[in-house]
Amino acid sequence: MKYQINGHKEKLFTFNPYLFIYAYTIYAYTQFFPNVPIKSFVFGNGLMQELFNENYLESDKYPFVTFKGKINESIGWAKAGTYPVSATGKLNVHGVERDQTIKGKLDVGSRKVQLDAGFTVALADYRIEIPTLVLQKIAETITVTTRFVYEPHVKQ
Repeated sequence: MKYQINGHKEKLFTFNPYLFIYAYTIYAYTQFFPNVPIKSFVFGNGLMQELFNENYLESDKYPFVTFKGKINESIGWAKAGTYPVSATGKLNVHGVERDQTIKGKLDVGSRKVQLDAGFTVALADYRIEIPTLVLQKIAETITVTTRFVYEPHVKQ
């Protein structure tokens, strides 16, 4: 059975604790390929959002964060339950692609599947430069948490 994403929320933890984005794509079986627009991050501070897009992530040049991966464990998709999972794949941020393993929890229900996961991103690994003036306010490693809610894909 194929599942379609119905909702997606991510949080980045640094000095500005909650940034929410929504992504959309279709996922099949154990492979998934989120393609998240950088400009969809919303900040409580307009100046921080502008700096994030123009100076740090350069969203006009690198408009998306992507992960192309596969869940490593065998999942009983037909049986409701909670499963610890990990996915291994390629994370592309700021034009730099690196191997990444992401750990999470998969809740399989009768009409939906929810995946909660988290990982860290070291800014230097993705050539994201933070000016010295604000370096003390921004963590060098960012914690990312995600929640995907999937529903059965309906052909149109």
